[in-house]
Amino acid sequence: MRRRAARHGALGAGAATQAQAPGAKAEARVAPVTTVETAVVAPLAAELAGVLAATGARRVIRVGQGRRAWIGRLAGQDVALMATGDGPAAAAAGLAALLAAVRPRRLLVVGVAGGLTPGLAEGTLVAARRVVDAGGRRVPQDPDASWLHGALAFGAVAGTAIATDQILADPAARQAVRRQALAADDLAAATVDLESAAYARMAAARALPYLSNRARASSFASRGHSSASSKGSAMRNSR
Repeated sequence: MRRRAARHGALGAGAATQAQAPGAKAEARVAPVTTVETAVVAPLAAELAGVLAATGARRVIRVGQGRRAWIGRLAGQDVALMATGDGPAAAAAGLAALLAAVRPRRLLVVGVAGGLTPGLAEGTLVAARRVVDAGGRRVPQDPDASWLHGALAFGAVAGTAIATDQILADPAARQAVRRQALAADDLAAATVDLESAAYARMAAARALPYLSNRARASSFASRGHSSASSKGSAMRNSR
């Protein structure tokens, strides 16, 4: 009896300590039937930071093995947010884990990307009207037209997101990819990143409306095709 009472007392004290911990945020698993209006994903946490900071009533959830995401309210709607990890494989795996935990009505991709079009100013927000891989293969489902229209009205420019499977540090290699992926007379804005095709293919497989909305970074570097951010945009190579 004494052992049982002592054990219960220790458990009670531990629970009280946890309850009183300042700033502690509870983690919980989210059932697959949980529905949110929008899932917002970015490759790295730094790219998600601005949207996450603007999200109210947020709480941390666990999705998959060792992954976490957030549920909260943004612009009066329920949203789920996650930094999936960078690169096509990590992006696909992270988004798959999120979609196993929540059921969004649409998907928004945010972050930064490298610019492939001469004259595309640093910091320009490019909303993808289509997503292609380095070989020019188009994702079966284009970004949502009405959502794209709204982004353009907000000040973004329409462009093509070209996703590669490796970082292109050499300017000649970047232009070679642009020539291969786009028609010679296609003068619209073009950006390059590692994850857009992975996100878009997963959305297409689920018939999920999506939009990729990325800011043109200042230059290319050793990670994520960018070395600096513009006007406070989060850096992909900062964790």
